[in-house]
Amino acid sequence: MRALKHGRRHFLAGAGGFTLALPLLPSLLPKRAKAGDFPYAEHPRFVAFTTNHGGIWGENMYPGDETITGTEMIYPGHEMNYGGLVRSEIGGNSSLSPVLTASSDLLSDEIVARMNVIRGLDITFYIAHHYGGHLGNYGRPIDPEGNLPPLPYRPTIDQVMAYSDSFYPDVSMIRERSMQLGFLDISWAESATGSVDPVPRTTDSLALFNQIFDPDAPPDEFSGRTPVVDRVLEHYQSLRSGSFGDGKRLSSSDQNKLDDHMERLFELQTKLSAQLPASCAEFPVPTASSGEAHPGYYDNASISDVQHYYSLMNDVIAAAFICGTSRIATVSLHQIWNTYGGDWHQDIAHECHASQSAQDTQVETHRSFFEGAYLDLVNKLNVEEENGVTVLDNSLVMWTQESGIMTHDSDSMPVVTAGSAAGYFQTGQFLDYRDRTNMALTDDAWTDIVLDKRPGVAYNRWLANILQAMNIGPEEYEVDGLPGYGVVYNENTTAWPQRIYDDASDPLPHLVAE
Repeated sequence: MRALKHGRRHFLAGAGGFTLALPLLPSLLPKRAKAGDFPYAEHPRFVAFTTNHGGIWGENMYPGDETITGTEMIYPGHEMNYGGLVRSEIGGNSSLSPVLTASSDLLSDEIVARMNVIRGLDITFYIAHHYGGHLGNYGRPIDPEGNLPPLPYRPTIDQVMAYSDSFYPDVSMIRERSMQLGFLDISWAESATGSVDPVPRTTDSLALFNQIFDPDAPPDEFSGRTPVVDRVLEHYQSLRSGSFGDGKRLSSSDQNKLDDHMERLFELQTKLSAQLPASCAEFPVPTASSGEAHPGYYDNASISDVQHYYSLMNDVIAAAFICGTSRIATVSLHQIWNTYGGDWHQDIAHECHASQSAQDTQVETHRSFFEGAYLDLVNKLNVEEENGVTVLDNSLVMWTQESGIMTHDSDSMPVVTAGSAAGYFQTGQFLDYRDRTNMALTDDAWTDIVLDKRPGVAYNRWLANILQAMNIGPEEYEVDGLPGYGVVYNENTTAWPQRIYDDASDPLPHLVAE
């Protein structure tokens, strides 16, 4: 079958195609992004992987206490613990913990030195199953029982970045401000009408590639044509000013709709006129799509099929970052990464806090994701950009789980990162922000696992730290002067005193480089 070319006019028409041949292979990617061709070397990129559920016991998720080499009093009576990440090797695998285990060629010393594992970042209220909590839209959880406080919707931090001039000071080469991949609505944006809505996402890697990267399109394909926006700009201005037709002025609602429409047209024009750097010519157009390898929503696909699916997605993210056509990606995963044939939600996710066999299954599921998707992208980004600094060094690749050590409970949501966000974060560390002397979360203990729960610091402080790492200051993200990102609700002041909210825009100790 002859490969189909996908030019800009195909993108406009919504057409597409694929061939059943080799996928985009990492070995074909350029091993070095030339500094002269890469416009954003001084600006970091951001990737958020999110997985459902959680419920991983601390001993299985985090490095052991033998890793701890230091302590620091971060509040009166609240001491944090920290230490360096050190991998162990057994039979060709490297391990930081049972979940954070992978083949040694993926989890190498070089990668470990660029990672952080963070414990003790808390959403300080009951949020149950949720999509929005990962990136700051606490108002959008799944709450079938109606037990959650009525918090307002907020754009997620990836969208704050995407439309900030501080993050994108120049969009002349940007084809997608942010890329949304996967199966769940974890990314939310504010429209011109003021509503906060889920951002469209894709499950097709080739379709995404054709949006953000089109090396075969002639640079003068649209030469001599009137730009899209120019064609309607005069009409728009007459409508907006009330000088069109009988001179009636638009209602405020219609003005918002019109403004929103024009904003989308300007965005489209920017994408179509983006000039790709010379290094992008080295990227082959993929001839396989994750749409063909679709492992389904909850269909017990083989682990190898799921890994192949996300490998194709990761190829596109790596291409966009190296080429400079986008700097943000969110990846939501719903696959269970396991061939368990029963009721996963009830038998595994809701039982793994108390059942050893369910816990073992959940550990292996998360380990498979860590190796097959997370480390796959991390290693694809670990290519030299300039003077020994890699694309990964200039990125932050984050993995969060929906829950902490118990499904539904979001204290100590596990956070795994790779990359320093262009030197903003120190790396190679295990950071435990919990106050190990505070037993406030164990009062209603009904399993031994709950006895391991300890309050830490507010998760919205972590989100604020990410935004600052992306060159976005508090003046851009704070609402009504409240520190941190995302409106929070404190239902247990014994566990989380007011002080953890008052400093929620401050750098996290031992994490932010001095």
